[in-house]
Amino acid sequence: MHDITIAEARLIVGGQWARRPDETNPAESGWLAALTFGAVCTDTRQLVQGDLFLALRGQRFDGSAFLPQAEAAGARVMVAERLPDGYVPGVPVILVDDALEALGRLARHHRDRQKACVVGITGSNGKTTTRELACAVLRSQFEVLQNQANENNRIGVPKTLLRLNSHHDFAVIEMGTSEKGEIAALARIAAPQCGVLTAVGESHLLGLGDLDGVMREKGDLLAALGRDGIAIVNFDDARCVRAAERANCRVVGYGTDARCELRATDLRANRHGTHFTLNGRHEFRLPLHGLHNVSNALAAIAVGWVSGIDIPVMQLALRRAEPVGRRLEYAELAGIGLLDDSYNANPASTRAALRTLAAFETKGQRIAVLGDMLELGEHSARLHREVGAYAASQGIDLLITAGRETRALADAAEEGFAALGRGAVWRCNDSAEAARMLLDEARAGDLVLVKGSHGMRMDAVSDALKARYGAPTPALVTRPTLREQPVGDPLPARLHTTKPIVA
Repeated sequence: MHDITIAEARLIVGGQWARRPDETNPAESGWLAALTFGAVCTDTRQLVQGDLFLALRGQRFDGSAFLPQAEAAGARVMVAERLPDGYVPGVPVILVDDALEALGRLARHHRDRQKACVVGITGSNGKTTTRELACAVLRSQFEVLQNQANENNRIGVPKTLLRLNSHHDFAVIEMGTSEKGEIAALARIAAPQCGVLTAVGESHLLGLGDLDGVMREKGDLLAALGRDGIAIVNFDDARCVRAAERANCRVVGYGTDARCELRATDLRANRHGTHFTLNGRHEFRLPLHGLHNVSNALAAIAVGWVSGIDIPVMQLALRRAEPVGRRLEYAELAGIGLLDDSYNANPASTRAALRTLAAFETKGQRIAVLGDMLELGEHSARLHREVGAYAASQGIDLLITAGRETRALADAAEEGFAALGRGAVWRCNDSAEAARMLLDEARAGDLVLVKGSHGMRMDAVSDALKARYGAPTPALVTRPTLREQPVGDPLPARLHTTKPIVA
């Protein structure tokens, strides 16, 4: 925080003193209250002397219990919901009703004092890849801050914003949700000038109810934008288009639909990456697998476009983009092709992964190892069956399932295989058993897809394959072609009258 005093911190979080600065040292109370602190820390193991310690309460822990450890580690001031029994603090302590709310208030106050433009990204699919591609584009000309790993929730987003400093031009913030009201809360904290909606699909239905509930929740990001903001929306998704009706600002559509201002044609994919043409004139090549990544790339191009970045610069930035770990990450292991998409799963992303598996050329079997898709609530059995039927239609030779929910998926796939007269299903209880069965079966020439919800630990399947067959052989990086040189201006002239989101 650097320039916020202890006294100001109490006003920002709306708390009361449990131990005032003048109780710590009456002779120096004014000086102590005017003292600033370093970072905002929520983990005593990472606390640096001079930090503000904020004691969060979770399902399995209560940070207030660690106030003595925070003081011993050198906390200058502490924010908590309570004091531990018998503990008499030796540093100023601010008591609040809700520590998580206090974290958000500190982050919003800090964000408002920074020059950076905030880009919020949400959607049922593609958030993380879009975030990484947008950052790749923006970093070609700007200083950019982004979420680390999965810091896309009510703890991670404020902690990301608290890292903003005067050098940053942009903060690209992925926003996730699993229950109603989370996106609206994150938007209040981040106050984005630009919002990106990638997709509305069947994810987190346990907390959001149905697709309309997902649409309303994701649409809260667009509704939070000011009149001078910019909404970037996937026009290939009908519910995204409906959600965009809530935006009170400029809307930029992307996709393959004729209405899109940023439109992709000539979509192609192979083992080396993905190709498309933007607005009929500019060729883009991505070192990413799966045609669905064209949509993610278009969203990133839209962010760069409204920020004033030239097309050739974006072409080069996206061609050099790094694949996001365990999101359709392709490698070859002793002749076995591995599509590692084990980070997470929902019905739409699983169907996209299965399409990618089907599109790859292979000499051997196509093997899909699928784990449960979690948090689907009462819709789980139906959605797993739909994915199972879809899997059978994608030319798969062997389906290995892991988990209880995938039993319905396996049943539907078996029915589809029987009708086609080809394909087999092996059922496993968990990822460890699935890994053992895959190792017994996979041979050189085979192509393997691994996917499932994060909680199913399907990464153990991919790691077992890597451990058996050694270091992966990386996929080739695509090379530029003559068509990547710009020919004229492919962008609608009317957008050039729109003020960029940064000066």
